[in-house]
Amino acid sequence: PVPTAGSARPMRNLAPDAKEQAPIIDAQPARPKVEPTVLEPDKPKESEAADRLRARLMRFTG
Repeated sequence: PVPTAGSARPMRNLAPDAKEQAPIIDAQPARPKVEPTVLEPDKPKESEAADRLRARLMRFTG
C-alpha cells in the first residue's frame, strides 16, 4: 500500500503541473514575435559566422 500511495502522489502533482504548462505554451508563441526584432541586429553577426563557416568548409573541400 505504501508504493501505491507514493505513485498516487506524483499523479496529483502532474495535474497542477499541466495547468502551469498551459501558460508556458501560451508564452512560447509570443517569443517568435520578439525574435525577429532580436534577429535584425544579429543578422550581421550571423553573416560573419556564416562567412567563417564557409571559409572553413572551403578549406576542407578545397
